[in-house]
Amino acid sequence: MSSFFLNSTNYKTYFSWNEFSKLNKQEREELIRYSVEQIRNDKGLKKVDVNFFEADQSLRGSCGRIYDGKHLVGHVLKLNANVLTEAWDYYTPYKLFNTINHELEHALQFEQSANHRIKNSNPAVFEQRLNDQHYYCAGGDKSIIMQGEEMRVPRFSEKIDEQLYLAQASEAEARAAGFSAVKDLFANNRNDPYLEKYLLQQGKLNIANNKEMMETIGMHPREEMAREELKYISTRRINEVNRRQVIEYARQKDFQIAREVLNALLKDKASEDELNHIFNSDIGYENFFKTKQYVQNKVTETNHDFYIYAKYKWDESVENSGQSHSNIDSNMQNQNVSNALFFEEIEKRASEHVLDGDYSFFEQNKANQETNSEADIAFFESTQHGSSEEDKTINDKYNNVMPMVDMTKIGHKR
Repeated sequence: MSSFFLNSTNYKTYFSWNEFSKLNKQEREELIRYSVEQIRNDKGLKKVDVNFFEADQSLRGSCGRIYDGKHLVGHVLKLNANVLTEAWDYYTPYKLFNTINHELEHALQFEQSANHRIKNSNPAVFEQRLNDQHYYCAGGDKSIIMQGEEMRVPRFSEKIDEQLYLAQASEAEARAAGFSAVKDLFANNRNDPYLEKYLLQQGKLNIANNKEMMETIGMHPREEMAREELKYISTRRINEVNRRQVIEYARQKDFQIAREVLNALLKDKASEDELNHIFNSDIGYENFFKTKQYVQNKVTETNHDFYIYAKYKWDESVENSGQSHSNIDSNMQNQNVSNALFFEEIEKRASEHVLDGDYSFFEQNKANQETNSEADIAFFESTQHGSSEEDKTINDKYNNVMPMVDMTKIGHKR
């Protein structure tokens, strides 16, 4: 007789290879659906449906939206059906739990960003809203636009576009949420040797991947992305306090990544002051956002509206919803909300015209933007720190050390 039984205190124990491998297909599906419901409750999300799809095992899952007319009523989590039968990979239960939490973090981001009760004084949510002004897609940025149709091709290069996708706030936070959830499994499965090995391997892999990101686009991607998107919004709509807060928040998130990589490279021998100096001065890692390649190929002001995920069309009644109507997973056609409207409407109820898709009555004047390369480069350079004699000494020290580190001992590329 099977002893399989789920409750809120024991369900995580089944995400160990010893327990998961014993479950049949029906029991695995029951475990997944029960876990999703528990996580949904913990995050305070709307309903989450679970579907399964047949695909290559490299495709783990995705999360979409469910609408009832104009109202967001929930999400749909789609998972690879091979998790129901796979029996050869010891890491399957941990990868699965990681994926579930990763995708439901995206659902939480969606609900919070679209909830205009959450003000822009919340830097975490505000950064997600800025990210939605230009979300970098994994398959290449959208560079060719004709009559509402799109073709995704590399904007900079396949490698750079991939790293921009991985570095942006929404993806970085979802990865962190997934890995953190698996680490929390250790409290329930302390005697699981495969979990311990997975955490060690994945931790090393995260460092190796983040090092590759730093080598490709530098140490400040989230800060620079936030700065770029703020240039499209006037100070009348977003005040200086909220601007400074979100930039500092994004900067600290970047530093968390850089600190972990640098500590691994320097074998934890650098002080916090030295790590801060390396980070502040971009030692060893060129800031891609200051290069001519970025300035000359980034989205122009003229085309910027095509890159916005139009998630902020408010319900007619603030009390009833405060949620998004548009579909982040649908094609971008008919979703080109002006960037003037985008943030003006985050903190106030839109008129009925917005619900009908008529934006003509909104003021379209934007803050003046300098778009030439020299002005953009000067803008970024003005944010950097000066260089003292002490700084130069530290620069020489780490410029000599950094290239000598063998990253093959830290982990393998994805």
